[in-house]
Amino acid sequence: MMSKHWYLSCFNEGLVMVHFIILGCGLAGLAVSIAIKSRYQHIDITIIEKSRYEQRGGLLNSENDNGFIFDTGGSHVIFSNNEDVLRFILSILDNEVITHERKAFILLDDLFVPYPFENGLHVLPPELRAEALISFMEAQLLRSNNWSPKNFEEWVYGSFGKWIAEKYLIPYNEKIWKRPLSQIDVGWTFTHGRLPIPDWRDVAKAATGIPTIGYKVQSTFYYPLKGGIRTFYDSILAKAENLKVRIIWCEKVREVKKLEEGFIINGKYKADVLINTIPLPQLVEALNAPEYIVKNVEHLDYNSIVVVG
Repeated sequence: MMSKHWYLSCFNEGLVMVHFIILGCGLAGLAVSIAIKSRYQHIDITIIEKSRYEQRGGLLNSENDNGFIFDTGGSHVIFSNNEDVLRFILSILDNEVITHERKAFILLDDLFVPYPFENGLHVLPPELRAEALISFMEAQLLRSNNWSPKNFEEWVYGSFGKWIAEKYLIPYNEKIWKRPLSQIDVGWTFTHGRLPIPDWRDVAKAATGIPTIGYKVQSTFYYPLKGGIRTFYDSILAKAENLKVRIIWCEKVREVKKLEEGFIINGKYKADVLINTIPLPQLVEALNAPEYIVKNVEHLDYNSIVVVG
């Protein structure tokens, strides 16, 4: 059953005027609408979304197949190293969540090594632990203060050493990213909290047989009590609607025209400010961009996910 929604009417006699239009009603679009509305209640915000309401959620969609729930955007868990962000997410869900302790393992030579791998070295035979530790410490000692890796592969070798890199991190990440790590930019690895960077003391302890817990911020995580990850989406959607954010479902962004002041979308809506959260190729197509931009966008790479249940 559909809950109450805010819709804009389109009148033949003229454009619908709004302060802000957000393209895309996924998590990003909803989050930015809430952030603006919470601070500036008088601002009029409309979100345009190509999916039907029944297909809502974007990458936070879930499907129920005979009582089995599948998150169609891939598996999701809720955690954050920012306490304010985590409290906000849990409050959106009214704390209707399950708390999980992480139990993840990497299979190496018939041994299940606890994740993160470098913290789970204690389960390996002594000779392998020694190899891992020596390689790890060599990488730490050889790294200069102005160390500047050129790509993700160099970063992995320089951060973890040859043994951990080649036994685990490189094959694992090539499986995930579907390309050589030398082709992946390194900038994102320096974003705080984006990757679990081990304390060398914990790696040394693990290599000498003492269990340690790595990536502690993710060692406990949360998941909606009912309905899969789309429950989180529906909760944040309800918050946006309560703030009087208006949502137009089943409206593909076909045309965006830039004016001296503002934008016209699909020849029907005029916005003072336009915020984009839809994929860049779709935006470029709607903008009727120059050919060289269209060609460049064709080279933007991505990975697709197939969820099999």
